[in-house]
Amino acid sequence: MPRFSLAKLNHNPPPDGVHLFKVTKVVERVSERTGFPLLVMTLETPDARRITSVLTFCEQAKGVITAVCRSAGLILPDDPDADVQLEAHHLEGRYIYATVISSPGDLLSDPEPRVVRFLSREQAIQKNPAIAEVPLRILPTIALPTVRRQGKEGS
Repeated sequence: MPRFSLAKLNHNPPPDGVHLFKVTKVVERVSERTGFPLLVMTLETPDARRITSVLTFCEQAKGVITAVCRSAGLILPDDPDADVQLEAHHLEGRYIYATVISSPGDLLSDPEPRVVRFLSREQAIQKNPAIAEVPLRILPTIALPTVRRQGKEGS
C-alpha cells in the first residue's frame, strides 16, 4: 500500500523583498537524486514568518555557499582556493540576510516564496533600511575550518 508523509504547509511566508532571518534549524542530508550533501535551513524573520532554503554542496553552488557564509558573519580563510568545512552547527542561531521572491506557481497553487540571493548586512540595509532597527544578539566569532583536499599532497 502506498504511503507518504504529510507536507508542512507554510501559511505565513515572508513577502517578496529583502529580509533579516535567524537560522532556527539546519538539517544535514544527502540528495537522493544526485548524492550531493545538503544543508536544509529553516529561516525565520523577526515577526515569525518562515521559509526553507536548501544549500546543495556541488561545484556550481560555491558562490551561493560562500555568500551564505559571508551573510551569516562566518570567517572564511584568506586562501580563495581552500576547501572549507561548513556544518549545521556553524549556521544554527546565526542571522542571515536574503532576498525572497515568490515564483508564480501554477494555476491551482499559491505562489511559492524562495530565497534567490544571500546578502551582507550592509547590502540588506541599503535595500531595506528597517533591518538596521532590529536588535540583534551578539554572536560568537566562528572561523570555518579548512580541510585537506582529496588527492593533494602538502595541502
